[in-house]
Amino acid sequence: MAENRESFLLLCSILFIIAPLAHGWGKDGHFIICRIAQ
Repeated sequence: MAENRESFLLLCSILFIIAPLAHGWGKDGHFIICRIAQ
């Protein structure tokens, strides 16, 4: 049971670290990527 809780806490920690990086590009970055993809 302790392993399950540790795994859950690790997953939450990783998500809290990665989530802000997804917004790091801003609108301009996403626009540029969309233009390149076209």
